[in-house]
Amino acid sequence: MPSINWNFRMLDHLPIEIKGYYLNHPKEVQERMLIIRKTALEILGDCTECISYGIPTFKKKKNIFHYGAFKNHIGLYPGSKGVEFFVSQFPHYSTSKGCIQIQHQEDLNLLALKSLLTFLLKNTSSGEK
Repeated sequence: MPSINWNFRMLDHLPIEIKGYYLNHPKEVQERMLIIRKTALEILGDCTECISYGIPTFKKKKNIFHYGAFKNHIGLYPGSKGVEFFVSQFPHYSTSKGCIQIQHQEDLNLLALKSLLTFLLKNTSSGEK
């Protein structure tokens, strides 16, 4: 898994509500969420971050992508078409109708995440969900 040189000051640049969400989780989980956030910002570009449905969310007029930390995993919430796409490319992940679960002991697959985010951006730009 990619690593970052951890420092709690890294949370200072987060929107306040996102920072509050991160601070409710252990350092290792915060680091994984920061990597997901950084990757999402690289792919999605100019978007708004907020808390929606109680978890961090990226929006461009409408919700594009949610992610949230739980006891044993990080959940990615790209919507049902996003999950369908993801499973077709990366079938070994645990999924449900609208969620992809990345267990804490699993490495973050940045190629998979970038592929998913690119798919979501393309479908959001074309008006699909």
